[in-house]
Amino acid sequence: MMIDLSSNKKKIFSQFNQDGVLEEIFNAIGVTNRYFVEFGSHGKKDSQGNTAFLRGEFKFDGLLMDGSECGDTDYKVHKEFIRAETINDTFKKHNVPSEFDFLSIDIDGEDFHVMNAINLDNFKPRVVSVEINPCIPPPFHLVQKHDSDWVWDGGDYYGCSVAAIAELMESKNYSLVCICGVDAIFIDNDEIKKSGAEFKNINDIQAIYKLGVADLEIFDIKTRSLLMSPFFVKKNTSEIREWITKRFPHWSHDEEAQIRAKGLIPIKWKTKK
Repeated sequence: MMIDLSSNKKKIFSQFNQDGVLEEIFNAIGVTNRYFVEFGSHGKKDSQGNTAFLRGEFKFDGLLMDGSECGDTDYKVHKEFIRAETINDTFKKHNVPSEFDFLSIDIDGEDFHVMNAINLDNFKPRVVSVEINPCIPPPFHLVQKHDSDWVWDGGDYYGCSVAAIAELMESKNYSLVCICGVDAIFIDNDEIKKSGAEFKNINDIQAIYKLGVADLEIFDIKTRSLLMSPFFVKKNTSEIREWITKRFPHWSHDEEAQIRAKGLIPIKWKTKK
């Protein structure tokens, strides 16, 4: 039976419908050691984290980390400022197993770089959730410049586009199966093959993006209609680039704008043929 993750709107503790999507995924591929690693959550059940439901429903246990003091929590939170340069040492410090069920990355900026830095030969999650910047639609590949001390200022310039992280994860043998608001969810291809599970729209970035961000309140009605329109993805590269440049000036491809936008790296505007 084909599994349609986009149809699950179950939201108990998560920010969007991650609870229901993860439930369906683990029902389909099974669980192993029920170990998770999550960073970017305050440990409280109402903090919109991705593991509170798994801890309750599937009896998961693991490592929860955040860069700030979290005070009273429902689950022990280790204070760690996550950096790409030290992520593997941090995993070793906390005795993360070499294989585990779930990894959730939500740090509002360095997500792509941290994911890329994880040594999967030593720490291999079966399912991965990575925060994306939903404001940048596919097929555009954008990644903020690596900055170990990055702290999000609440603006539109942060993180990476879904096309960028999907390309990275494909190179690491993972498939995109769903977007839940601002989180892209991937499953290891070997686990999918082993389980025999079939997921609707797997690796179809355009379809998954439209289904995953359609209800986001960050977009006004006009913008939301434009992003969700099939006509939008058929526009030529220069037209969409002009729209993104006006909507999000920090992501501009103009060299002068790059100098003004702190930390911005040159953008490779990619389109699929």
